[in-house]
Amino acid sequence: MSGAKVHGEEKNSILQSRKNITLIEHMTFIFVLGLLVAGIWSSRYEVIMVKENLNKIYVSINPCILAVEKSYTQGSSNLISDSVRQCEKVNTHLVKVKTVNVNGVVNIDNWHPSLGKVSVNLVPMIDNDLAEIADKESQIITAWRCDPTRAYRQADRLLESRLCDLLNKKDKS
Repeated sequence: MSGAKVHGEEKNSILQSRKNITLIEHMTFIFVLGLLVAGIWSSRYEVIMVKENLNKIYVSINPCILAVEKSYTQGSSNLISDSVRQCEKVNTHLVKVKTVNVNGVVNIDNWHPSLGKVSVNLVPMIDNDLAEIADKESQIITAWRCDPTRAYRQADRLLESRLCDLLNKKDKS
């Protein structure tokens, strides 16, 4: 009889150790699943924050964009300096115009606590070519190209592409 008890105790001991391994496996699985969900949620949060602030950014930089377009329409390099003055006024908690060059390329910094700084160059285009201002020659900017100064995160790329869509009146949201 004592042999049967020993054999039964061994069997119970093996089952108990197998239950412990299963519990550890379950805990590991839940931990890894939690990390994946947290990563997806964080990425989705960034995308939502960009979308929420994009219209505010667009409204802030629109006077600057319109001033650059006006200088091209009137064919005056002198108006670029007026554009620069108009653009220098853009300085909100979401966006700041850093520079405007002689051809009207506008460099902006977007700032958001969850995204950090996202820099974009807004480049005026005329018929799929870089715009260059010419005195006494009226030109119409046909599109704006948005070039990120760096784009490592999904939110950076989203900001750049959606801002360009807004500038070119292609935004569907």
